[in-house]
Amino acid sequence: MGTNDTLFSINKTIYNKVVFDDYNSDPDGRFLFYNITIDMPSKIVSDGIWGNRDYGALISRATMPLLETQILCIFVITQCFHLVLRRLGFPYFVSQMMAGFVLGPSLKIEALRKFKMMLFPYGSEDVLNLVSGFGYALFLFLNGVKMDFSMITRTGKKAWTIALSSLMIPTFIGLFVCYSFMGQAQKALGEFDGGKLPVIVIGHSGCSFPVVASLLSDLEILNSELGRLALSAALVMDVISQVVRGLGTAVVSSLRLDSHDHAPGKGPKLATYTAIKFFIFIALTIVIARPAMRWIVRNTPEGRPVKKAYMYIVFLMTLCAGLLGVWANQTVLGGMLLFGLLVPEGPPLGSQLVKQFEMINSWFLLPIFVTCCAMKVDISTLKSGTLVLVVVSIIVCVHLVKMLLTVGICRYCNMPKTDGLCLALMLSCKGVVDYVTSIFLFDSMLMSNETVSMTAISVLVLGSIARIGVKSLYNPARKYAGYQKRNILSLKPNSELRVVACIQKPSHINSILSHLHLTPSPRKG
Repeated sequence: MGTNDTLFSINKTIYNKVVFDDYNSDPDGRFLFYNITIDMPSKIVSDGIWGNRDYGALISRATMPLLETQILCIFVITQCFHLVLRRLGFPYFVSQMMAGFVLGPSLKIEALRKFKMMLFPYGSEDVLNLVSGFGYALFLFLNGVKMDFSMITRTGKKAWTIALSSLMIPTFIGLFVCYSFMGQAQKALGEFDGGKLPVIVIGHSGCSFPVVASLLSDLEILNSELGRLALSAALVMDVISQVVRGLGTAVVSSLRLDSHDHAPGKGPKLATYTAIKFFIFIALTIVIARPAMRWIVRNTPEGRPVKKAYMYIVFLMTLCAGLLGVWANQTVLGGMLLFGLLVPEGPPLGSQLVKQFEMINSWFLLPIFVTCCAMKVDISTLKSGTLVLVVVSIIVCVHLVKMLLTVGICRYCNMPKTDGLCLALMLSCKGVVDYVTSIFLFDSMLMSNETVSMTAISVLVLGSIARIGVKSLYNPARKYAGYQKRNILSLKPNSELRVVACIQKPSHINSILSHLHLTPSPRKG
């Protein structure tokens, strides 16, 4: 039973995953049970200070004032943390997570507990989660729009080598350590729940393109040679991880379905059917969305903004892509992200979508979502020192292997040691996407309370170290230093020869035109 059932009941026991931990729970301590009473129909707008105090004048009695108060409180606490932490070099999402820890069960202070109970009464999180969840879906869509998917086909051997090595080898080594030394660790350190450790290994072996792009944008090195190399490697790693993860999730969820719903022996058939639906979902999205985007671009005059009607159509198609993703046993987020990847980057369509939605999403909707996710984490559950030691050891092992591989490949390609270390820190950076993924796994019962708490702390530490480390090590004077040969002999057949011409006198124009006539472009039109 989900919390949405409270909308249709007067007094019903709900199965809630969020916030306070000092009430009745199941034997495993995974879910909490509350008895709540909800007025039907629910009151949206308050009667004001002159209304009936027992019904209309209280903020908690009306949905809209309560939501506005919750958002205001989250915003104030986040900005207070950011005012201090930004001077120390910490990224913005750290302040958002700290606000969630303060408002959630991690900070156990009796005075704050009464305030939190008043601000977040039971049953009120549905509306807040809906608003903030839409913000995260919009965040993934906009990051998909900003991605240049053709970058994969133009990525050089260096980026491919770094991406595949940094993704595959740490994963195999981490899984080998988990399965080989688990028994020995339990004998030496005592019993602990290590069944969720492979999930941690897979999560820390990958790399999120939006996180790396956000880091480079904050440090203003997005267009540097090192930044482009990091973006190329991160894009390859992210795409491979998402495809494997999406297909694997669909198949595994089908195989694990309860036998009460499906006859025995139909699990493999259902998994095959689910995999086919996954590929149909990708094919339909590509076949329908890409031509529609190109048609909109063709019908937009050069230099003019896209019509409002076209923008509404694109937004509606984004929501439809999310529903199609649900049909393919994926999430709404996966469908919207795939649709965003199919939107042409840059003007007129891509840049206008980013311009219209980036500000409200980055500074309003997304911080609320990150804070709400942090409110689900209870750091005080970290009571098993053995589990903490094992998780920290595995995370350090995975990232140490990844960084050594990245630095080694960079040195083999004659890149400076400092730039190689900066690139390793960039690809080891964790942020909003990694943290939210762990929260989704927690909601799906693939992570325990202690494991998700350790993951949240690791995201904070790794994200902060990466930003502070790159800012300290990288020399902005070498922003446009090249790591590859840039001469005519090293060009591929039929590739572009880029020339920068400086015109100081009118007589220089004829010389430049003569040079252009000697090197005709193979492209027509």
